[in-house]
Amino acid sequence: MQRTELDGLEALWRWDLQRLEIVAVRKVCDGTTLATFERDPRPDLASVREFLPEFTALWDAVRHQFWTEFKGGAA
Repeated sequence: MQRTELDGLEALWRWDLQRLEIVAVRKVCDGTTLATFERDPRPDLASVREFLPEFTALWDAVRHQFWTEFKGGAA
């Protein structure tokens, strides 16, 4: 499980070698869950951008972390 934090929010996500899946979004300060995805298949990054656009900056940070850690460079 990967974690990306930005501006007091944390995205929990995983990479299964085929797709990046979003598991949850929560507040860092108190752990309040803002969104959770418990069923497979969980939404990928493109899908979650569409139905949770208020977290665009967080999704950008997830994408950056993914490309840096898993693909060897920034996108």
